[in-house]
Amino acid sequence: MLQSLKDAYGVIVGSAAGLATALLGLAGAVVGTFIDPVAGAVASAALLVALVAVFVFALRQRALFTGPYRVLEETITWEFADPQGHAAILTKQQEVRFNYLAIALIELASGDGDLFADFSCGYGSVIKGDGVPSADEKGVLTFADEKGVLILLDPRRTRDEVATLKSTRTVQDGFTEPQQWIAHRSVVPSEKTELILQFPSNHDVKNVRIAGPKGHGDRPAKGSELKKEGSRQVLRLKSRAYRENQMVKVTWHW
Repeated sequence: MLQSLKDAYGVIVGSAAGLATALLGLAGAVVGTFIDPVAGAVASAALLVALVAVFVFALRQRALFTGPYRVLEETITWEFADPQGHAAILTKQQEVRFNYLAIALIELASGDGDLFADFSCGYGSVIKGDGVPSADEKGVLTFADEKGVLILLDPRRTRDEVATLKSTRTVQDGFTEPQQWIAHRSVVPSEKTELILQFPSNHDVKNVRIAGPKGHGDRPAKGSELKKEGSRQVLRLKSRAYRENQMVKVTWHW
């Protein structure tokens, strides 16, 4: 049930129709409650109906579409800026095709340290403050074992629109132990994803292993994947398609 609610929330914030319905219902309830108790009762009932309608709409959208968009092509780059791993920069560049009208997206992350020490994107702005209940001062929300930010799209995206989404996120103090890992989970289907890890300059890493996607087992990095580029080691995993929720995990020692 909790996962269904989370999925519904994700669809609602990505749907202008669902969001408008919820806001209209809420406004009616607030006005009715403060102006007239009888009207308040009627408005409360109307709000319940509206919320049920939004929830049903969200589940229907979830069944029809896997997320607000599908990835046509993307490059995901992890850059480790120092040998101690105190700072890591994640850059995502995606070409996507939207499944339905979307006015907002959620960017999720998991792991150790400050996962959103800094975040910027070229397709919208993070909603902060009173607009996002339970968010911290940077607009970061907590979903079970994940963190996330809600991004208001600028401009809003229409169904079948193709767009390029680029973002940069800094993780602070998340890679300070000798043994480390990163995981990439494809939240939505991807036709072509390339994963790149740029390890610190003049600092070799050992025991680099790749696990997944499911069915591909656990193996050491190939010589064709892990190479020296200038003063640093770089792991480049060949572009491939990912199904929804397929995951690959990279582990190493430094």
